[in-house]
Amino acid sequence: MERVLTLNERVMVFIDGSNLYKSLKNLSDESEGEVRIAFERFLKFLINKRQFIRVYYYISVPPKDKDPENYEKQNKFAKVFQQVCTKHWLNHKVRFTTLKVLMGPGGEEKFIEKGVDVKISTDMLSLAYKNAYDTAILISGDSDFHEVIEEVQRQGKVVEVAFFERECSQVLKEVADKFIPLEENLDKFRYVDYHPEHESIY
Repeated sequence: MERVLTLNERVMVFIDGSNLYKSLKNLSDESEGEVRIAFERFLKFLINKRQFIRVYYYISVPPKDKDPENYEKQNKFAKVFQQVCTKHWLNHKVRFTTLKVLMGPGGEEKFIEKGVDVKISTDMLSLAYKNAYDTAILISGDSDFHEVIEEVQRQGKVVEVAFFERECSQVLKEVADKFIPLEENLDKFRYVDYHPEHESIY
């Protein structure tokens, strides 16, 4: 049964940035042309006329001394995201995590993402305990979040998961109060460059 939405329902959005970026890239590789998001339309679609409180965006950056090019690229991306949110009066917070450097078997350096899921989980839980929202919308397909979702629900909150169905863990779909398949709704927030009002952060 479809969940009934109310206009006074307070909503916060938590975006696992690298998870979303990788899924969009995979979708672009499989389709004709690049798949990009008009971010302000994306948020409006998710909020669906409810009371928007804030969006949290989690981004991983390599150490500046190890990969200065991608360090600058990721920071530039964060600034564009903030500019788009500010322009459209969207309350927002960007959370940065530094990628860890590991040595591969051949002595090559590799970057791995550590701690992003902990930051997302901590924010979702602490804000639920403080009664800062009624509904959390998680943009991620990572199965690691199923336990934090259950704990947030035990605090009397609703958790929706919005992601691409093929790339979303089954356990995440099952534990969420609502699963929103993004590929089925892509036309509602996809960036198209011939519409001047659209802005893309991807």
